[in-house]
Amino acid sequence: MIASPNWWSSPVLLGRTDARPCNHVPEQRPCAGNVQSGFAMSRPIRHTMVMKSKSVLAWLSVIAVIVGVTAPARAGDELRLRVTYIDRAPYMYLSETGPVGVLFDRIDPVLRAVGVVPSYEPVPPSRILELFRRQEPMHCSVGWFRTPEREAALWFSLPIYRNRPPVLVVNAAVADAVAATGSVAVALTNPDWVVGVVERYSYGVTLDAILAHAPARDIAVADTPALMRRVALGRNHIMIADPEEVAALWGRVGIDAHRVRVIAFADMPEGNTRHLMCDRSIPHHIRDAIDAEIRLLDLGLHHLKAAPLVARPANDG
Repeated sequence: MIASPNWWSSPVLLGRTDARPCNHVPEQRPCAGNVQSGFAMSRPIRHTMVMKSKSVLAWLSVIAVIVGVTAPARAGDELRLRVTYIDRAPYMYLSETGPVGVLFDRIDPVLRAVGVVPSYEPVPPSRILELFRRQEPMHCSVGWFRTPEREAALWFSLPIYRNRPPVLVVNAAVADAVAATGSVAVALTNPDWVVGVVERYSYGVTLDAILAHAPARDIAVADTPALMRRVALGRNHIMIADPEEVAALWGRVGIDAHRVRVIAFADMPEGNTRHLMCDRSIPHHIRDAIDAEIRLLDLGLHHLKAAPLVARPANDG
C-alpha cells in the first residue's frame, strides 16, 4: 500500500504521542513528514522505522529457516544428486539404455517423486567408499548394507530390498569337504581353504565377524566377478555370494559352471537389507521425504521379495 506523509507519521503506527502533521511546523521542531519528498522523515522517526524493519526481517529469516528444514520436498524443488552404484546384476547394472535392475526399479521412482534429479554413475565399491571418506557433497549410493562404522558417518534410508540368505560358492575340487563341515563358520575358518573376499566390502555383521577370524583370507580382489574367476581357477577355494547374483555372475564371468558348486548352510544368517547410503550434506527434509516415499510405495521389509535367479544378458558385457 502507498501511504501519504501523514500515514508514515501516525502516532499509532510509530508509538509516539507528540507527532504533528506537516501543516503545523514550529521553527524549533521539525514535523514528522517532509513536503519536498513526501516520504522523508526526521531522524527519530527514521530510526524507529529502521529498528522495526530489522526486527521484522529477523523474524522472517527465522521462519524461512524453519520452513526450509521441515517442509517436504515439492515437485518443483529439484535437487541434483550424484548417485553411484556397484555395477552388479541383477541388483543394478549398466545396460545399453542406462542403469537397470531390481534396485534401480525401486529407488529411481522414490528419488524422482521427492524432487531429486539423480545422475547415476557405476563406480567400484572401494572407490565409492573413498568418495564418502573424502566427504564428497551431495552424494548417495544405492544398495548398501548398514554397519555400525558406516552409520557413524553416513545416513541410511529405510530398506529398499532384503537379500535371500547368502550361499558359498566353492571350487569343485573341495566342494564335498566343505559341505561335510555342515557349518558356514567352520568352513570359513578352516586354515586349509583360502576364502576370497572383496576389498573393503561388508557381508553383514554376522559374516564379517566370522571372516575376522578366518586364518586364510585373500582380500586383494576388487569386485565379485573377479573373485568368482579366482574360485573357478582354484586360486581361492571359497567365496560368499548372494543367491540372486550367482547365475548372473556365471553368465558375466563366462566360466564353466562345473568348476564351482553352490552350498547353502542351515546356520547361514538371514539376508541383509539394502539401503540408499548418503553423505550427511543431503538436507534433512529430503531424507525425510525419501523415507516417506519408501513407506508410501510399500517397500517395507514385510513386502520385499528377492530378485529372481536370472542370467545377465550377453550384450551387457
